[in-house]
Amino acid sequence: MKENKQDKDKAKDILNNIKKKFNSINLEKLSIHLMVIAGVLWLFNLLFNYLEILPYYLNVKFFFVLFIASGVFYFVQIIKKIPEAVRDKSSMVYYFSHFFLLSLIVIAVNQFLKRQIIIDNLFYISVLSIGFGFLTFYANRDRVEKEIEDEKEKEGEAEKKREEEFEGKFPRINKIWGLRSVVRWMYREGWWYVIILLAILIIFTAIKVPYFDLNFTGEHTMKYNSYVEPAKYMAEQNNPFWNQKKYFSDPINNPKGISNSFGHIPIMEWGLLSTYKLFPNNSLEFNTRLFTNFIGLLILISAYIFFKFYFSKMQSLIILFLMAINPIISFATFVTILDSFLILFMFLSLIFLNKYIKDDNIKFLFLAGLFFGIGNSIKYSLFLWLAPISFLLIFFNRKSIALFFKDYGIYILLAILPILTIKTSIKYLPSNLLFGLSLFLCWIIFYSILFYSLKKYNDKLKSLVKNILKYKLILISSFLLILVLGLIFLKFTNILSLSNEFLTDLKLILNYDMYKHMLLEQFKIYMTPNLFFIGLIGLGCLLFVKNKNIQKISISFLIGSLIYWILASKVIFFHNYYTLIIMILFCILSSIIFMMFKAKNKFYGIVVIFLFLLIVFPSSHKSNIDELSKEKEGFLEASMYLENHTNIDELYIDEKYLLSLTIKTNRSRVGELYFLERPKFKEDIKNMGFRDTMHKNNIKYLITTAKEPKYEKFVNLFTNEELQSTSYRRSDIILSKLDENYDYFSDIDKRKELVDKYDIKNKFKLEKQIGVYRFFTFQN
Repeated sequence: MKENKQDKDKAKDILNNIKKKFNSINLEKLSIHLMVIAGVLWLFNLLFNYLEILPYYLNVKFFFVLFIASGVFYFVQIIKKIPEAVRDKSSMVYYFSHFFLLSLIVIAVNQFLKRQIIIDNLFYISVLSIGFGFLTFYANRDRVEKEIEDEKEKEGEAEKKREEEFEGKFPRINKIWGLRSVVRWMYREGWWYVIILLAILIIFTAIKVPYFDLNFTGEHTMKYNSYVEPAKYMAEQNNPFWNQKKYFSDPINNPKGISNSFGHIPIMEWGLLSTYKLFPNNSLEFNTRLFTNFIGLLILISAYIFFKFYFSKMQSLIILFLMAINPIISFATFVTILDSFLILFMFLSLIFLNKYIKDDNIKFLFLAGLFFGIGNSIKYSLFLWLAPISFLLIFFNRKSIALFFKDYGIYILLAILPILTIKTSIKYLPSNLLFGLSLFLCWIIFYSILFYSLKKYNDKLKSLVKNILKYKLILISSFLLILVLGLIFLKFTNILSLSNEFLTDLKLILNYDMYKHMLLEQFKIYMTPNLFFIGLIGLGCLLFVKNKNIQKISISFLIGSLIYWILASKVIFFHNYYTLIIMILFCILSSIIFMMFKAKNKFYGIVVIFLFLLIVFPSSHKSNIDELSKEKEGFLEASMYLENHTNIDELYIDEKYLLSLTIKTNRSRVGELYFLERPKFKEDIKNMGFRDTMHKNNIKYLITTAKEPKYEKFVNLFTNEELQSTSYRRSDIILSKLDENYDYFSDIDKRKELVDKYDIKNKFKLEKQIGVYRFFTFQN
């Protein structure tokens, strides 16, 4: 015991000595030395680069950033010495704020004037703007944060007062069920805030409305087929449990693509089906976008309700506006992708989690976990970011360690149970409706019993967790039991089978080039460069923010996004809509900057926010239009040609994800080439020839937007040699994009030999080209 005490005392002494030495450093002198050195290096580098006597890798921009950063560090030391009460009177702070304002004006106005001298030097102007902006923020941060906290407190008091006034002011409306809840909420929020919220919802919709009737082409068209096609056939069959996907047909075993089970809750399909039935006179395309936009509106409303727990209403609305104009969020609520539902259920879950933290009512924790579970049962990827976000939010607001583990344990249990519910009930609805509904009813009864048990034994559960934490043997045993149950769950649900194409593997997890490429070539473009850099500044400012609410949300979403990015980078690399949580993170970080300058003084704040919006909106709007308006040339003509030159039972192969043709023509598509790589099919090719085998299996065309088919992919049909599978291998594709010398097929040379050996190029004949679409027939 004495030795342990001595060791602790020694450690304390060492830490105290380090602290004293650090405090003895003259940071002001150090920073000015750094600034002088960086400035000299930059000037010399500028001169030598101009004279072309330095190698390319000595970058002028790097030394300029170093010079500005050291300058900012120096002035931070000076600002520290100025008392907070008189900083507004400091001429230095005055000039920082006005130079910051000037730089914003230059950047904003040049978006319209397009002066070449500004474009050529935009990097330097932006870095200077960041420097002046940070110094302005730092000089005013304490007062600004106090004003933000006061504003939030006043909003709470005003809400409470308006809640009490409602019945007296609106006696007639108060008698109408449903309407009174909506009007009460609007009145409680304050009419001006509601008007701004409605304006944001209108802007969000107005950006997309002009493209509601566009054909199902552009990026990620396969997502239309995944959900529009089943919903369309449900409508035609008048059966919400009919599950048919002609875009994923097996020409040998399932040419019509009819499935006797659901792989997930068909929430998207049922939503689309309802919209098609409600508005039968609209086009299929318009109704589809109408429904996905409705989901987007629900996301924005639920996001506002959630963020309002932690931020002022104005900051919540700023986050909402940035989300509404974000190209990825806009795209994700335009195309039929399940990720939009994940974001909706995330916010619903977090809303009830906040209610539980505030009111300590087990009902809210139960609902929070249940919404998390419904989201997980729609798509498992939600777990990767919401589990850490919710963990941190519960941890930051914990009353005790035992309560923390109890609450998070209940939350995670309810996040998992709905997956089992789907696997054991909803899954069977297409094949055995009565059986599936009976099992689902049993689950409803189980959830009811579970809720009342948690409500009744909540205190005993807390005591049990305390005892488990108290005794190490029980703690270790409990941990092992949870681990075993988790492995059984993963085995039963077959979730691990998805990891090969979803979770980041050892080839990629430490690949610096991949993360750099994703950050600078993908996230930056998705967010638009202007907001991307504002978000990064917000991240830097977060280190100096003292407001606990801003810290809790920003850190929770930051850690959750980082964990998700690392674990799911393989799939994020290919699909922009997988970055939704990362885009929301950037919106939160960007809002920090907006709020810090808003409260300096009213006029200055209004001007800064206006300039920020001027910088942010045009580029976001352009990016939205570019993304939403994409169409493939000749789609309608190609659809008509396919429909007119095939009968209803004939299929086509496509290499470029031209799945939308199945929606337009009702023709089935060969889902994957490996469906054909079977011994019987290959034997038929050997005996009957390539063309006759295709005709035997009702395969009429290969359709591609490339100049010719990818012949190497068809080699497996002609040989029994052991070759790599032609299936989609994301890791290899990523590595081949990062390194042009990396071969997707390690046996590519062998494949090329076999292409020549079997004369595969002459087994395809171009029959018709329509726009970018090329129709190839088959030859023996």
